[in-house]
This record gives sequence, structure tokens and C-alpha cells, in this order.
Amino acid sequence: MDIKQLIGEATDYDKKVALEEKKPKSWCKSISAFANCFGGKLIFGVSNDSELVGLADAESDAEKISEIIKTHLNPIPEFKLSFEKDKDKTFVIVEVMKGQQTPYYYEGDGQLIAFMRIGNESVPATPLQLRELVLRGSGESYDSLKSRYDFSNMSFTKLKSVYKQRTGNAFEDTDYESFGLIDEKGNLTNAGALLADESPVRHSRLFCTRWNGLTKASGIVDALDDKEYTGSLVTLLQAGTDFVRNNSKKAWRKVDDGRIEMPDYPDRAVLEGVVNALIHRNYMEIGSEVHIDMFDDRIEIYSPGGMVSGISLEGKDLLKIPSKRRNPILADIFSRLKYMERRGSGFKKILADYEGQVEFDETKMPVFEADNDDFILTLYKANATIKTRKHQPINHSQQKGGTKNIMNELKLEFQLETTELPAELDKVLLKAAVEKYSPALFEKLYNKTSSVMKTYCLSMYLPGARFTPEKILLSQNRFSMTFSDADMGELIEFYNAFAVMKYKPYPMNQNSMKLMSLKAQRIPEIKDTELIIKMKSALIVRNHNSEDNSDKYYTCEDAEFEKMVTENLRIFLEKLNLEMDISSFSIMPVKAKKVVTKVWGRPADGSIGIFKITGTLELLNLLRMAGLGSRRSIGHGQWEVIY
Repeated sequence: MDIKQLIGEATDYDKKVALEEKKPKSWCKSISAFANCFGGKLIFGVSNDSELVGLADAESDAEKISEIIKTHLNPIPEFKLSFEKDKDKTFVIVEVMKGQQTPYYYEGDGQLIAFMRIGNESVPATPLQLRELVLRGSGESYDSLKSRYDFSNMSFTKLKSVYKQRTGNAFEDTDYESFGLIDEKGNLTNAGALLADESPVRHSRLFCTRWNGLTKASGIVDALDDKEYTGSLVTLLQAGTDFVRNNSKKAWRKVDDGRIEMPDYPDRAVLEGVVNALIHRNYMEIGSEVHIDMFDDRIEIYSPGGMVSGISLEGKDLLKIPSKRRNPILADIFSRLKYMERRGSGFKKILADYEGQVEFDETKMPVFEADNDDFILTLYKANATIKTRKHQPINHSQQKGGTKNIMNELKLEFQLETTELPAELDKVLLKAAVEKYSPALFEKLYNKTSSVMKTYCLSMYLPGARFTPEKILLSQNRFSMTFSDADMGELIEFYNAFAVMKYKPYPMNQNSMKLMSLKAQRIPEIKDTELIIKMKSALIVRNHNSEDNSDKYYTCEDAEFEKMVTENLRIFLEKLNLEMDISSFSIMPVKAKKVVTKVWGRPADGSIGIFKITGTLELLNLLRMAGLGSRRSIGHGQWEVIY
């Protein structure tokens, strides 16, 4: 194994420059998180900025690591220790296996904490996550547990009717237990409650909307059709597929021996998508439901709860992801109803159904997105050509009612011909699009003779990135960007500029880059004056000396960090001529570290991780869109709320 191949990975790996015996929590939390999630590797002998330092006495450290894990982890996870060398330097690698006896707690300092992996951070499990870990460790699932409802009060006529219709077999009384609707004592299970005709599980609902346009804020009439469904999961499945069918068209092409039908959305792909959303959702998450959102060019199917294994789908081969079932009883019942297969091939079927369409091309490939909390499937209109999917600009006047009624964040997915990008990627991404669409905005933001305080920020996911002075080298030929702007009018112009560039090559030397996906998202309004946030890109805090044009950077390790963040904020508001109360603003590292990043090709100190911030609602909502610190417009300072 090449030690350099492990460094820089976002989720599966962590690194420590040395063994901290007196502060075992600083690295044992990674062991706990890996065991509770999907496994991973912890590398000792590598600094935060990925410098290969090595260990002075690797063998002695390995023994201590093993002993500390056995002392401070409960239960003890399965792990392997190995040594790796790079020239004259030796490293210890702790490989932690995905655990079966979850939750795995860190014990020490009077604390008992189970950690989870969120991105490249190990953070304490939320109450919901802890409940899931307990269930997994006990070999149980939510759908197998006894419900708080009485079986005698439930009816299952819908389930019985569909079972007879799809299998030809009658539903017998003995099937209640064999299906898992009741347990061996006759108690109604959660699966039974979800499949009852009048399901009493209030958050088991389906919201379906046919939006007018390409976003959820596309004109005078926001929604063309809007439905809310309750009842048995079988009812929800049928209602969801019927809603899509009723709001879709089916074209056809005449051939010699008949005609070829070309539906907007392949029926099997829609069915698989809705089935997966209903069956694999996290039913312990109260207050969140399955959504089907239809737009002019696509369908988005949202389900609460990410992948059961906790993995991100970013950069993964969808055909090789193993099947994991959050609700095995529900999955078994729907396989008996012949809505899905036991071996779990939903991804494969959706992709195959699209590839078999007459008008299919790569631009219409379904997109699967998942994190720890959410799963989103995007199905593009299969029989539309790029010409029929021409961008419809959003009008600035559509923002009436405030930013909370319209988009406030963009997510973009790019595809590359090669795996090389220019070092100053932001210039290519933003300037090229804006220059083509809005010369006035380009002049405002990028005029070389004047400077304007920018209200936007961005973060980029660059898989396996390695940086050289001239290039960014990736492990894959795709990457993504998240973009937000406190100026709604400006954000709309950016959206329109990006949309015009969709599927068109961006001007880059020795490469071709295309924007394949553009999504306008609405981030909920902040309603708490105290937040725990995670930096999506490095927080850069600087003090600029105008006399000698030099910069001094501050990180979370510096005593003046909070003071300088506040000063950067004051300057930001002053240049925008905004009068906001910053007296209550504060920022405190919770789990943060210093990193070395690049600012216009030069190294600069920054901070990543988790912070606690306070401030007025007005201020926090502004900063959520505009970002924190300096150098926000070139890929720094973007953050998200954890809780």
C-alpha cells in the first residue's frame, strides 16, 4: 500500500501526526466513528496538512494504540494494525472494521460518547443516530419492533387486495405473522402499522407537487398540481406512481410494424424510485416525509434517511454498492408483492430502464445523491432533447415575499474529459459563465480597475484532489460545487448564467468541462441565535496591511481568532453599507483544526471543522448565504448548520 494514496481522502481516512497518550479522545473518536459507520483507517505519522512526518518509535506506539483502544472503546471494535514505510519514515495504520455490536462508545474523562462520521469529521451521534445504532447492534430494526397500536383496531383490505391481484394467492390469517405484521405474541409491529389501511403513523405521508417550471419558484403559478397522501404504504406507492403518470406525457414514433412509445419517464424507473423512497426511509425521523417534486425537465424523489451503511454515493460505482436494508420486513413484504426483488437491484434497474429508452443519451442519466440524513433520486425527462429542455430564465421580480420563498443555494455537477483542472478554478467556473450571460454583472464583479465586496461564497468537492502550482489533479473526471449568495437578484443572475452554459464546454486549456446538473435549492431560514455549524470549505481569517500589501492569517489555534473573525465581519458589513448588530456575535471551535490551503496559488492558513456561533437572526441568515471570513468568493468560508 502506498501511504500517499491514503492521504487526502475525505471520509474513509483520518490522520494524526503523533500518538496522543494523554488525550486519547482526540483520536479514539475516529475509531468509534469508523466502527459505528462503515469502517475506515486512521494513519499515525501524518500532519494535518498531509506532511509525511513518520513516527520515531512506531512499534512502541502500535502497542500503546492497541492497549488504548481496548481500554477506552466499549465494546472493543475489530481492528488491524499495520506498518507502512515511505523512504526512512514509518507509519502506523489502524484499520477499523464496520462493527456489528453498535453503538461503540468512547469511555474516558467521565464521558461515554458514541461518535459518527460526518464528511471528514467524527462528531457525537445525535439521539436519532444513537437509536439507530442501538437497534442495529441488537439485531433489530424499526419495522420489527412492537408498535403502540392495537392490531384488533386495524384493517388490511388494501394489502390483501393487491397481494391477490399481483400473486394470485389469497392472504391467509397465518400470513399476518409470517409477513411480520404482528409478532409471535400477536402484537402489531411497526411494519403492520405502516401497512394498515388507515395507517396511524402520522409522519408516514407522501407529498407530491408538479411545479411550474424548473424550480420551486418559477413564476406566477408556483404549482400546477399538489397532493398529500396518507394511509397504507401500498396506497402511497400507487398514489405516487399515479401522480407521476397523470402529470406526464407519452410520445410515440411510428415504425413499419407499429409504433414505439416514448414516455416522459420510464414506468419501471419511477416505480423503483418510489418503492425505494418508501421502503428504505428512516421512519424514526419524525416530522419528515417522502416527497415527489416534478419539474418541467425532471422528477426529484426525496426520502428521509441516507444510505443505511452511512456511505456517501459521491464517486461510487452504483452497480457495485452492496444492498443494505434499513427496514427488512417492509422490503420482504414488497418483494412478496412483486414490487421489488430481494437481492436489492433498484439502482441497476433504474439505470437499465433509462438506457433502454429510444431517445436516451448520457445527459439524461439518473442522479443518485445521499448523505447521512437524506436520499434524493433525480429522474430526467427521457424523451426530451436538449433543445426542448432549453433554459427558462428566472425573473428577478419572482423573489417577492423574501428570499425564504425562493432558492438560496445552487448545487452544480461538472463532468471532465480528463482529470486535470486549472489551479484557479473559480475563474473558469464563475467568470466564464457570467461573462457570456451578463456583461453588466461581469463588469460589476470582476472589473480590474475597481474592487467590490462580494456577497457570494462557494465550496467544491474535488475527489482525490492533488494540487500543483498550475493544476488540480483529480481521481475522477467529475466534481461538484455548492454556491450561495446573500444578494437574491445576483443569485438569480448566476443561476441563469450557469443554466445557459449547461451541456456546453467551458473554455479551458487542454480539457473540456461541461455542467451536467444544476439544482436550485432552498435552505431553511435560521431561527436560532445559537448554532453548531460545520465549515464546508476552509474559514480564512486575515488581517491585511495596506502599507506593504501583506496578509497575516489567523486560525482556530490562535488566541486572537474570534477577535479577527469579528473584525473581518465588521469590514464586510461596512463595505456593504449594512448596519447590523454584531455585539452578540461569537464563534468558538468545537472540533476544528488548522489547515493550509491555497489563495491565488499561494499557501494560506485556514480552519475547518465544527464551530459554535451566535448572533442575531438577521446576521446569521446573511452569513449563511454570504459565508464567513475572507476569500469567500474563491472557494472559502461556506458553512452549514448541523444543529
